[in-house]
Amino acid sequence: MTRWVILALVAISALPSLCDAWFSAPLDRFGPLFFALWLAALYAASDGENRSTFYWLLSALLSLSLSVVTHLNVLAHLALVLAGVSTVRCSARVPLSLAAVSWLPVLSWLLKDLPYGAIQGLKSGVCFSGLLLGWRVSRE
Repeated sequence: MTRWVILALVAISALPSLCDAWFSAPLDRFGPLFFALWLAALYAASDGENRSTFYWLLSALLSLSLSVVTHLNVLAHLALVLAGVSTVRCSARVPLSLAAVSWLPVLSWLLKDLPYGAIQGLKSGVCFSGLLLGWRVSRE
């Protein structure tokens, strides 16, 4: 129950800046699609009885607190990733964390010197490979 409250709190804090980046920056045009795919993967790999979420949630709260103090949106986005992957099986956490990189605006900022097609291809590859790996690992 606690992890869903923390996830909602983090989502309320992070989604306005994500939506602003997704709908104003041309390099983040497919961010909502990658985010929706990531959410579907979280739902598919969720584990209702998972008890090992304490450190993931603590990390999410620490990252959210630091984002409020420093006004860095990337820390709020990181908190959303950490809180989101706290809902899935332990084996799928790392692949789904890597898949989340595809919808983070900071990736577009880091790759801004590459051609547009290369950025979108790289983000698509990261998203789909992370989702497929997370799906495969969570099924074992």
